[in-house]
Amino acid sequence: MLLIRIECLMLYVLYLIQQFWIKADIIRGMLYFVQELYNEMTSGRDFIFFFCRKWNFFRENV
Repeated sequence: MLLIRIECLMLYVLYLIQQFWIKADIIRGMLYFVQELYNEMTSGRDFIFFFCRKWNFFRENV
């Protein structure tokens, strides 16, 4: 009985780790996007082209 509880606890911990890594990837992607947007806005170029490039990249890869 104790072994089953330990196994369930281990599966739950693995589930939580998986959820954390998914959230970490999303946050990492958002931070990368914000960093690229900041670099584009401070470079003096028109940052509308930034969104056009991102949209084309998204359309081609998804």
